Amino acid sequence: MTETAIAPLTAEILRNALKNEDFIAFPATLADYDRLSDNREFSLHYVQNQIMGTMSYCTENHELIVINMASLFNFAFENCKVMGSNRPIYVEEVDEIFEPDVQVVMGETQVHRYGKSKTATVNPVVVVEVHSNSTKEFDLTIKLNAYKQIPTLQNIIFIEQDKPHISIYSRTKRPNEWLNADLTDLTQKIRVLGTNFPLSKIYNKVIFTI
Repeated sequence: MTETAIAPLTAEILRNALKNEDFIAFPATLADYDRLSDNREFSLHYVQNQIMGTMSYCTENHELIVINMASLFNFAFENCKVMGSNRPIYVEEVDEIFEPDVQVVMGETQVHRYGKSKTATVNPVVVVEVHSNSTKEFDLTIKLNAYKQIPTLQNIIFIEQDKPHISIYSRTKRPNEWLNADLTDLTQKIRVLGTNFPLSKIYNKVIFTI
């Protein structure tokens, strides 16, 4: 991970850093994130007064899983909004912005305004992250800890793209308590907002490499 204090932070600096590393982190301001997040060449998050992220490249498996999850949710939850990674979420409790692969919002979307005209969702009920080699550690540490602080969130789902493995965190009725289940068989199902989703459908058309 790269951590170098360079100002002003530019797209060229990010681009050059990502030639040598898959995942980068630079000290930054929210104004930097506001400016640089418009560049869809990158997948960026604003965390702990840093810009963290990767190039906006996704494997075929990654995109198949994202589309499968969004389609399944969109069909199952008719009264909810299902959105992709171009829609950021804001975690008020830690003052950070993330771009999950899929998010589900129930009812009216509540937003946090930043920059000149941008907004980020503050009330998702489900977030989904499809792991890549460069983001897995970030997903399971910083992102997971932040997501657990979102009061409306009911499920956090992490999906491996090269083998059947889904880890789902479900909020309980006890404060700050989450249950975690790991599923590795395509005949199993994950339960999200009271609905079961077979792993076989989540991994539809995915070719495993492990």
